[in-house]
Amino acid sequence: MCIRKLLRQRESLSSVWLRTHVLLTLLFFGFFIAFVIGIAFTRLDRNMASLLERTQTIAWLTVDGSFATGEVALDALMAGADDLTAVSRALDRQVFADIWFVTDETGQILQTNLIGGSVPRPFRALAVRCAEVGQTIRTFEALDLSELAAYSPWLAHRALVANAEPGAAYGALFQVLAVPYRPSDAVRGAVVVARLLNNDTTIADQVQSLIPDSFSTIAVAGVRIAGNLRVAGGPLSNGIGQRQDERLVATVTRGERYIGRVTLSDGVVYLVVSDPIRNSQGEVIGGLSTGHPSQGLATLKRDAAAYTLASAILSLAATVMASLRVSRRLSRPIVQLADIVRQLSEAEKVKPEHIEMLKGLPAPRTREMVALQNYFLRATIALYQKNQEILGYVKRIERDRNSLRQLANRLKHLNETLEAQVEEKTLELRVAMLDLMESNKLKDKLLANVSHDLRTPLNAIVGFSVALLNGLYGELSEQQRVRVQIIHESASDLLRLINDLLDISVLAQGQLHLDLQEIDAHDVILAVAAIIRQQCEQKGVQLSLELAHRQLVITADPIRIKQVLYNLLSNSVKFTPTGGTITVRTSSGPEGISIMVMDTGVGIAEADLYHVFDEFYQAENVATTGRGGVGLGLPLAKRLVEAHGGRIELQSRVGQGTTVTVHLPFRAVDPSSKG
Repeated sequence: MCIRKLLRQRESLSSVWLRTHVLLTLLFFGFFIAFVIGIAFTRLDRNMASLLERTQTIAWLTVDGSFATGEVALDALMAGADDLTAVSRALDRQVFADIWFVTDETGQILQTNLIGGSVPRPFRALAVRCAEVGQTIRTFEALDLSELAAYSPWLAHRALVANAEPGAAYGALFQVLAVPYRPSDAVRGAVVVARLLNNDTTIADQVQSLIPDSFSTIAVAGVRIAGNLRVAGGPLSNGIGQRQDERLVATVTRGERYIGRVTLSDGVVYLVVSDPIRNSQGEVIGGLSTGHPSQGLATLKRDAAAYTLASAILSLAATVMASLRVSRRLSRPIVQLADIVRQLSEAEKVKPEHIEMLKGLPAPRTREMVALQNYFLRATIALYQKNQEILGYVKRIERDRNSLRQLANRLKHLNETLEAQVEEKTLELRVAMLDLMESNKLKDKLLANVSHDLRTPLNAIVGFSVALLNGLYGELSEQQRVRVQIIHESASDLLRLINDLLDISVLAQGQLHLDLQEIDAHDVILAVAAIIRQQCEQKGVQLSLELAHRQLVITADPIRIKQVLYNLLSNSVKFTPTGGTITVRTSSGPEGISIMVMDTGVGIAEADLYHVFDEFYQAENVATTGRGGVGLGLPLAKRLVEAHGGRIELQSRVGQGTTVTVHLPFRAVDPSSKG
């Protein structure tokens, strides 16, 4: 029943084969369509780029043509005029000359149509340059509207762009032509004429007449001042007065050509080419832009994609029909074999009749199906034989199960006996642990009492030995001084040992009190280093301090921190051979500081690393070399660091040295105040 339900939930071979073939066909057509559309779109983009380049070239040729027309007109004018008065009258009649003036070789204004007989400074400099080189100069110049109004209010009014956007700052752009003035075959000055380009569509209309559907604009300071760009729903200003795209303005201002897409206020996307317009000094003062609407390109792309997609859909439909027919022919032998498999699955056991049904199946057309039927027939025969063997196994298993039941009863009895023994041993261990804890308390108390009683006479011995060394009781001979020095050092070492024993006892009883203060860890390190440095110098060991650049302020007991560092550095000095190095390095983290003490000493064996913080434990190499103490330095340092809420880590390798790292929090808590 379960297999029948599973078969109903699964798809047939025919549907799987058909779906796979359709998916592969879709994948092929998808790649094919993407390839075809990609090629078509690339060709269209290249054609559009070529069209934009051609339109921009024609625009500049049109500008050059207007320069050439003006130059021809000026040459003819001066050829037919005998004196300056005749030249002036002829210039007044020129359409090209919105501004004109004549200068001598020094740049002095001889005649002009501007108010007051003066001209803007860029125009005068251009005239002087033309007279110097004796050649025609073609260029552009831009003036502020306020500056232009001072010379010609009428021209300033003409330069105003209707319907300009609020706050749009722009100027007046002039197309300037300067030719040498030769009244008697010798260059004596220059004639300069300038044409106002604001609100002028002459160049744009000429370009559009040559290339339909194109537009041209001239801009100053990023604002269009002339052109034939039409914005849908806009005023009759042909797009003049609107700001240009920021990317376009930035590119042209850098003196570079801009090629790209621009979206206008009506939402229409245009393909645009824009070049910088420079003045006679080479400065960018504006931009000449041409372009085409992108709607035509988008329509071509849409049509190409639609035709390609329609062809692909028709081809896919034909492929699906053919695949459906083939899949039915391939799946028929499998359906017949599946029917026999269903009968086998519903039967309680394999019977000889099932084998005969498999042998009676018609021969399929494919080699794979023939092999499948043969393999399935062999499997069914083998299954029938295994069923017979299983029946024999079942009988033997029943006998084995009875034997296992007897063994389980015996194990249950043994388990109950073992639990009683374990409970008895556990009680004995608890009693032994209590005795051990009581003995440990007595040991700590004995150590504290004995250490306290020994410290008083030792203090006297240390004090009197210092007095003897300082000569308070008379001068000592050299031999006496050596003996007293030995007494002083031995008593001091014994006193430190007793103090360590007292500290261990206090820490074990939980009675340690910390005098917490705000301290700079560097000050503590420097103080301990000053004491240890003398020992290093006597032994020929180098002490190096690598302290952080800023202060490491923490709340801690300075005496106890010094005690920790002294124990660590003393161990490093003790186990570092002559010529070795001891390094102290500090760092800080988000939760506290770290002090690392590294040496190049004998190191500690890996087997001893697990016991170095045990009290009175000495590593094997330490005991054999005769350098060890009683084994309290590291355990005491560990307990003092942990009393501050920190932790201590140790890493070591034999023959390479040892590194001990102390981690302290920024603010410690007195353990005696914890309730």
